[in-house]
Amino acid sequence: MLALIIDTSLQGLTLGLVKIDSQNKSHEILEIYGSMHPQEAAARLPELCLGLLVKQSLRLENLDTLLISHGPGSFTGIKIGLSFASGWKRAGTKLKVYGISSFQALLKQIPDADALFLPATQSAGYLTMKSQGSLSIGVLDLGQSSVASLHVAASDSLAPVDPKDLTKVNILGSWPKMEDWLSSQAIEWKTLESESLYRAVVTGMAEDFIANSAQLSEGNLVPIYLRKSAPEEKLDALKAKG
Repeated sequence: MLALIIDTSLQGLTLGLVKIDSQNKSHEILEIYGSMHPQEAAARLPELCLGLLVKQSLRLENLDTLLISHGPGSFTGIKIGLSFASGWKRAGTKLKVYGISSFQALLKQIPDADALFLPATQSAGYLTMKSQGSLSIGVLDLGQSSVASLHVAASDSLAPVDPKDLTKVNILGSWPKMEDWLSSQAIEWKTLESESLYRAVVTGMAEDFIANSAQLSEGNLVPIYLRKSAPEEKLDALKAKG
């Protein structure tokens, strides 16, 4: 199976062209492309995807699967990626499209981390953490009494996380206000350099697909947002002030 992997939900853009052997639960990365430029996904995504195929003397018709990150992460990035995938699906190609959380998949590739933080604004963002043998996702908000909360899918609600349960935190990129809070709570943390994570993102998404393909719903491209966008939050604040 030849798969094109696309992540536009984290910081920048990551692309991967991967051979996947689901029967033997293995994969081979053929090509990787990564960029930290915030506008590259919107401006050049089709061109860059075709470029990966050309490097391997392949055509669009050779692709079997598209793995697209559906969040959580950048609102704009998620919309760009899912719109691209939906357009490809509507074009009537044989391509099977699956949504994968690159954020959760990435944590599995960081052996010395128990939690991964992703900033969205100066004071809010997302977390994924290892909890009782599995991975959970949630939100972070320095303006709330409970800074960290995990999403409970069954009730579509948030459950507060005790800071004592946050250990070995890795932050994707720079987040000064969160770094100060973690230090004030004596929580061990370090910053991950985004540029070195392209291979980890591609590997994580490929492995996540191999492990969970039987449970994944083909064509289900529902985004995972977890929180409101910054404009929506500002509008709510204005309404609250009357």
